[in-house]
Amino acid sequence: MYSKLTQNLNQPWPVLKHYDQDHLYNIALPLGGIGTGTVSLGGRGELRDWEIANKPAKKYSTVTTGNDAPFFSIFVNQPSTSTKITKALIGPVHPTEHLHYEGRACNHHGLPRFQQVSFDAAYPFGIVSLSDSNVPVCMIIIKKSFVL
Repeated sequence: MYSKLTQNLNQPWPVLKHYDQDHLYNIALPLGGIGTGTVSLGGRGELRDWEIANKPAKKYSTVTTGNDAPFFSIFVNQPSTSTKITKALIGPVHPTEHLHYEGRACNHHGLPRFQQVSFDAAYPFGIVSLSDSNVPVCMIIIKKSFVL
């Protein structure tokens, strides 16, 4: 099985498992190594599971108050139409995350997000594919895990 968005790469990408937008809540690819701490790339493109200095922290995102967790973003400037778009490189909020224990919805609440997201797994590689009808580009985040 090959992802639609990765068919444009030079070679076919050997995807072992495809996760659609409705099945990404618990998907995360660890990016660190054994004994060095790790950060995970979540299935929707978010950075999470900040486990540094041998402290387990599944779903931890470096914040306990506020909305300042790290994230990737994109800025698109179309001079021909004078349109400027900024979005977090993250898929939509999962329905279970609309109410956080602090009263806010979740990390990055209120930031403009991409409408469509999927995750393709071929360990040690993971691909987050993001698209949005209002943004003239499709984003693909490809990351290799160093946990072997």
